[in-house]
Amino acid sequence: MSSWWNSLSGRERQLVGIGGILLLIALLYWGAWRPLIQGIETAEQQRDVQRGTLAWMQLRAADLPQGQGRTGRQPDLGATLEAVATTTSKQLGLSLTRLQPLDKQLQLELNPVEFERLMNWLVIMERDYAVSVQMIELAAEGGKGMVKVRRLQVGRNE
Repeated sequence: MSSWWNSLSGRERQLVGIGGILLLIALLYWGAWRPLIQGIETAEQQRDVQRGTLAWMQLRAADLPQGQGRTGRQPDLGATLEAVATTTSKQLGLSLTRLQPLDKQLQLELNPVEFERLMNWLVIMERDYAVSVQMIELAAEGGKGMVKVRRLQVGRNE
């Protein structure tokens, strides 16, 4: 390599040196800087989508009936969490994809569902069976008003 370098004229060495520097700059730009900037832009877009989803959910939550408490009857505490989730989901046409018992709680996953139908289901389970949401993870899905329930954990407060 050094014999090749020494065989070059001064002008050729200068040209090869400048070309090498330009190649190094190009590699740094397209190999490191540009992917970093694109990753930041993608993260910002995802953040904006998540904020939009949150705003939409907060708007839709305001439409849900509030304070229409119990109808004077006692909730049915005799049914298991699995039975309550299965029965009530079928009544509302929801499709459960996974039920996993966790101590005195139940972890569920559902196919994409309308947000309003999901909220109605959760209200029915709370009102009629005293089954409340312990944790929920949602994501906007496809069409307007559709959500994917990634994880839902329900249980009874005893």
